[in-house]
Amino acid sequence: MEAGRYGYRALRALPLVVLALVVVSCATMGSPGGGPKDETPPVVVRTNPPQGTLNFSGKKVTLTMNKNVELDQAFSKVIISPAQKESPTIRSNARTVTVELNDTLLPNTTYTIDFADAIKDLNEGNILDGFATDFSTGDFIDSLRISGMVLEARTLEPAVGFLVGAYTNMADSAIETLPFERITKTNAKGQFTLRNLKAVPYRIFAVNDVNNDKHWDRSEDIAFYDVPVTPTVEHIEYTDTVRYTRGDSVVMRRILRYLPDDLLLSWFNENYSAQYIKDYQRPERHRITFILGAPTDSVPRILALTDSAAVDLVAASVVNSSVANDTIELWMRDSTLILTDSLRVRFDVYQPDSTDVMYWKTDTLMLNFKEPKKTKKQIKEEEELAKAIEKKRIEDSIAGIVDTVPKVEEPEKFVTFDLINNSTQDIDRPLLFKSSEPLDTLMTSGIRMEVKKDTLWVPAAAPVLRLVSANRPMEYIADYDWQPATSYCLTVDSAAVVGLYGFHNRPVSKELTTRALSDYGSIFFTVTGADTIPVVVELLDGSDKVVRTAPVEQGRAVFKFLQPGTYYARLYLDKSGTGTYGNGSAYRGQFRQPDEVYYFPKRINLKKNWDIEQPWDINSLPVDMQKPVDIRKVKPKDGDMPPQNDDEEEENKLPPGL
Repeated sequence: MEAGRYGYRALRALPLVVLALVVVSCATMGSPGGGPKDETPPVVVRTNPPQGTLNFSGKKVTLTMNKNVELDQAFSKVIISPAQKESPTIRSNARTVTVELNDTLLPNTTYTIDFADAIKDLNEGNILDGFATDFSTGDFIDSLRISGMVLEARTLEPAVGFLVGAYTNMADSAIETLPFERITKTNAKGQFTLRNLKAVPYRIFAVNDVNNDKHWDRSEDIAFYDVPVTPTVEHIEYTDTVRYTRGDSVVMRRILRYLPDDLLLSWFNENYSAQYIKDYQRPERHRITFILGAPTDSVPRILALTDSAAVDLVAASVVNSSVANDTIELWMRDSTLILTDSLRVRFDVYQPDSTDVMYWKTDTLMLNFKEPKKTKKQIKEEEELAKAIEKKRIEDSIAGIVDTVPKVEEPEKFVTFDLINNSTQDIDRPLLFKSSEPLDTLMTSGIRMEVKKDTLWVPAAAPVLRLVSANRPMEYIADYDWQPATSYCLTVDSAAVVGLYGFHNRPVSKELTTRALSDYGSIFFTVTGADTIPVVVELLDGSDKVVRTAPVEQGRAVFKFLQPGTYYARLYLDKSGTGTYGNGSAYRGQFRQPDEVYYFPKRINLKKNWDIEQPWDINSLPVDMQKPVDIRKVKPKDGDMPPQNDDEEEENKLPPGL
């Protein structure tokens, strides 16, 4: 596997479990009646067999606690490593937790029972997080550890309940074919510790193991560390405070630190699913829709099978498709096919088989069209109209009047061509139009713009329309040189557009008013620490959704014409240089990390008519501490994140032009 800098991004060193146990065991506190709420987690008083037992051959492991406890989701949270085929039986009773092993233990193997955060005290719900016990079926116990954190690559959210596993097998195929050799799960903060490892190189992965087979299937989420990791241990001096009734005393303790303890794994999903036709419909005579189960590189081959020939439906239609070609709409132009009630269609998709060899997968479909049923109201209206006409005919016949019965004509049909902009127009935004069907004719002379001068409307430059993209033939865009605080009127004349089936539009007229420059603010980021790779900054709202994007050019990302409000920001290192976020891959040894993501660690409060000059050193905080608390889905506990601070932002606000 190719090594890359991604795996070495700054991450907080995780609190050592052994260190936490030292602190708990050394602090001696009284427990006066009627005092504050008990917030201390349960403590393991004794294990049977004792931790580190050699030549173990039993079937039961028991923990004795210092208070009554209960188990929370023990089946999913408690992990035995190496994994067992038969799930253990885990239960609690008062101060005892019991694990009954229902599978055969391997010889000369070190076992770990990791309770994660499944144990909590019965009364207050205080959680014992990160406790594990171990034993060996041989005469030696492996004792090394690897710790780290798993975050979602795109949002830096902690991965809760992910399976983290290690292989000594260095083959690229191991993650897809072999169960993990050592396993653990991430806790509520996305942290993990792989225990009882040997002093040998391991490849480290994390997966959202949906089918519980202890390895990765391509549809599952995955994270991987770029290079093999060899666990080590070192002695460190630790300053501890011992509390006595007459005061505290500071002592130095010598403890073990297991390394590495700060691995960062960033998970992604390849968005893979087997290709198939999820749905197909013929909602109108002239229109067919297909929805596929997975993206395709190009529009599939679609043939209409008639008695005389196979007609290329794609060539005989206007195609409206999604970017990924997983939704395809055909607006047919062949009148013979349109008038055929039952179309037999062959649908061919070029896709890989299980060995990645490309082949044509063929489905034959029947696309039938039935005229929509009339509603009861329509039927009643037609019956009443028929009775009225017949009555009129009889009356005219008696009176000797001929051919006066009015003819019933079909209502005139129109194609819609609408401006979808709001009446309040942002001066940096284009005009957007949408039609109800693909267009045959668009007469630019029938599209006019006027601007209001005092109380009069005077002609202005007409917008120049173009398709948003080639695969979206019903969406048009027009850039326009807007003037601030100005009223405009856009007019589309009747018959300025003609649809694919010969129907023209009704006239459209809409007034637009642009905002004043003083209604906007601007944010300018000066980015450091991103090296020379292309960088894209994303401005976010309070839901962590992207509202604007801007490239970093000469160290700056510029966001102008922003409405006042609260914003957040993140950036990604655009390794592909395409200006779009790059996903990762792991299939068949094609290991590629997703683009690295960094968050600006504070919210930005933008007011009207203000500019914010904001320096941004992407390495000023560890990656797992960067995302602001306000937009985190998994909220940290008090003390896990730095306080949100807006004071510095106020200092960076300047009036425009200064």
